[in-house]
Amino acid sequence: MISGPGAKPTTSADPILRSHLRLEADETEQDDLIDSFIGLATRRIENFTRLRLITQTMRLNLNGFGRCGIEIPVWPVQSIDKVTYVDGAGDTQTLDAADYRLIASEMPNELHPVYGSSWPVTRDDLASVQIDVIAGYGDAGTDLPDELMGALRLLVAHYFLHREALFAGGSVEEIPHGVTDMLRELVFWV
Repeated sequence: MISGPGAKPTTSADPILRSHLRLEADETEQDDLIDSFIGLATRRIENFTRLRLITQTMRLNLNGFGRCGIEIPVWPVQSIDKVTYVDGAGDTQTLDAADYRLIASEMPNELHPVYGSSWPVTRDDLASVQIDVIAGYGDAGTDLPDELMGALRLLVAHYFLHREALFAGGSVEEIPHGVTDMLRELVFWV
């Protein structure tokens, strides 16, 4: 990750979350704990789904361009910030944005050279290509689909009410079924 989200999807002041936690607006002594649970729940949801909730910049390291499109392993991709590569002489080059295009209409998003061209030759080395990707639904929780906000609030409530893993049906349950059911449809499979 190059730069993380500028904000969390929600805060302990969120009236819907407070209602879900059965906390009054003036019951603020546990707000720091709730805010930490929001961060934890956000990371768990992002890791489970491979989605990026709030806008952030990530770096994808590749061992060359390959022969065709490059799948971007996160969703949703807002844009490509830059593409750099190490050429055959060992010099770092920045690929002009006019030389590639992002196909963002389908999952997964793909990066392709423009029609009639091909990727440049790179040095045969680890991480010889770096793609800086701006991903996320937007800059605020209001940009998220309702299903994601609902799952986030449920998971925060789960962490708040059960401060250890639940033992359910003979196995430890770290993410409650209601949350996984809501997220399963949103998982980004690569």
